[in-house]
Amino acid sequence: MSCNASTIVYSDIDHHTSSFKSLLSGGYYYSNGVPSFTWLQAKQDCEARGMQLAKLDSQSDLDDAVAYMNSETGNNIANDIWVGMKYDMTSTPYVYRWISCDIPTFTTWYPGEPNNQERDPCIRLQRIGFTLRTIGCNQQYDYLCSDASPPYVYRNFSELSSPYHASVTFECPYCSILPILNVEWEFNNGTIVKVIDSSTNVSKYTGSTTSSTSLVIADVGESDMGSYSCHVTNSRGVGMGSSIGFTISDFPIVISPQFLYITKYGDSVVLNCSFRGLPEVTSIQWKIIHSRGIFLYNDAASTHYSSGTVMTPDLYIHSVNFQDVGNFTCEATNQVGTTVGDIITVDVIGVQAEISSPTYTVVYGEQVTLDCTIWSKPDLKNVSWEREINGTAVCVDLGNTSKYLGSNKTWHSLLILNADFSDAGKYYCQGETTDLSGRSSETLLDVIGGLPNIMINQTEVRVNASERITLFCEASGLPNVISVEWKKKQNGVFISFTGNIQGGDINSPPLTFSSTTLGDIGEYICTATNLLGNTASSPVLLDVIKNEPMCPCSCEFKRKLDYWASQNTTNYTMAELRVILAPVLEEIKRNLTVDKSTLTKTKLKYISAKDNRSSASQVGAVGIAFMTVVIGGLILIDILSIRRHVETIKSASKPFKF
Repeated sequence: MSCNASTIVYSDIDHHTSSFKSLLSGGYYYSNGVPSFTWLQAKQDCEARGMQLAKLDSQSDLDDAVAYMNSETGNNIANDIWVGMKYDMTSTPYVYRWISCDIPTFTTWYPGEPNNQERDPCIRLQRIGFTLRTIGCNQQYDYLCSDASPPYVYRNFSELSSPYHASVTFECPYCSILPILNVEWEFNNGTIVKVIDSSTNVSKYTGSTTSSTSLVIADVGESDMGSYSCHVTNSRGVGMGSSIGFTISDFPIVISPQFLYITKYGDSVVLNCSFRGLPEVTSIQWKIIHSRGIFLYNDAASTHYSSGTVMTPDLYIHSVNFQDVGNFTCEATNQVGTTVGDIITVDVIGVQAEISSPTYTVVYGEQVTLDCTIWSKPDLKNVSWEREINGTAVCVDLGNTSKYLGSNKTWHSLLILNADFSDAGKYYCQGETTDLSGRSSETLLDVIGGLPNIMINQTEVRVNASERITLFCEASGLPNVISVEWKKKQNGVFISFTGNIQGGDINSPPLTFSSTTLGDIGEYICTATNLLGNTASSPVLLDVIKNEPMCPCSCEFKRKLDYWASQNTTNYTMAELRVILAPVLEEIKRNLTVDKSTLTKTKLKYISAKDNRSSASQVGAVGIAFMTVVIGGLILIDILSIRRHVETIKSASKPFKF
């Protein structure tokens, strides 16, 4: 028996059986009791005859074997018979196998059997009932031989995978009683079926011989994927192994045909990348490594880059700039993992000028820097600035260092000193090499500012002499206010002045008179100045009231003065004044009331006769009208003077003494 298998696993065994009926026609041998043999002796004796211990793997096999032995003994089988089954302790779990190495598919165990497998691993056919029983292998019985079986090929693997270009070995473990005559492998990929033996493409395939049944394939690739099965032949037939499926399972292979791209600034470029591999690639990603860091390209997040997908793995760079200078890698991913392709370098030739902001704003008189960065290859030879005046590009006079600074090969930005309104407009930054130049997009400079703004809250102020008073003024503006001054009108002209004053300057714009005098009476204006000029406020009229000495008066009159001094009339309404003045008005009304009866008697006393002349009536009417106007005027004057008297009383600086 030839068997080159090592450990045999129950679930990995293929079963090959043969009918005992065919054995009857092909050859058999029955020892028939003379002499008796152990199981191993019986096995060796059968193999010496070119046969094997009998295999009874079906009911018909058992029936035919019993019929044959009865015919040989005249229906008098005297002893139990060794058959070709044994307990295989090399397998896990342990199994029973026929001598041909396959696992039984039919058994007729005696009740309670099998048992004590490790002690009694060999099997005999009991002559009574013809059932199978376990027994120690050193017991002696008759034996039955049958023709040898074709080789049995074990199933080693059902699937096998390997990376590209590896060397792969397909094992072919087999079991054969007889010497094997030939070994070959069959390959089938669904399209091509071919036989591989020891003479097939010896640089690609090795093995597949009677001494080395395994098949070794060198440098595997996708063309080697398919199913492989081992065929082993002896004089009794061919044993066919089950198919082993082979696939390539490897990291993707990334192919970058070009490693350096040199392009002009502003042009577009395509970085080529392709891949192959199994399992199939599921995603493609580009990594960009340049001066700003490492970035992963995302197709949905960029308009500068596009593509870079499984369907179109190439990376398109639109309008190349100097920020694209750096290294790129194409990365392909499948179920096995990710492969990073070779580094692809991108270099740019040209000049790129870029202003960092589309707009700048500066206050009149201040300085502003228009930031510009220029990238170039070859190196810069010159940096310049242009501006638009009336739609025409004009070079900035960089030689005027009192106005402009910067704009050189080391600092490309433009510093404008003491900006004025004429500096407003569009500016461009430009760089030049020996034979190339580049101009930035425009930036718009806005110069803001104006004359100062002044706010006052009074147009007329009246105050008693010696009182403290403040004339309010607030100034603001862009450019900042640099001075504040108050002026007084004299001879029709506003002039600067000095006196008993506080404030009225840039630190404290309001003007304060600590003690007013009659000399302070006049019109005042607040003026504020910045770089663009000055602004004057509306005039503020200051009136100072002279304090008049008061004559002695009676105590009753003093009480009245004190009463009116206690009244705050500045905020009284007309209705409130009527209530306060009601007693006075009532007394005036009473004094002006005429007693008609008394008047009539008096007239009758002095008139002796009635005068019906029209002239006499007119004279009387005119007199009455005249008296009414005079008295009403006196009352009005008295009412209007009440407020003045009250204010005068309040301003009295010294109390009366009685």
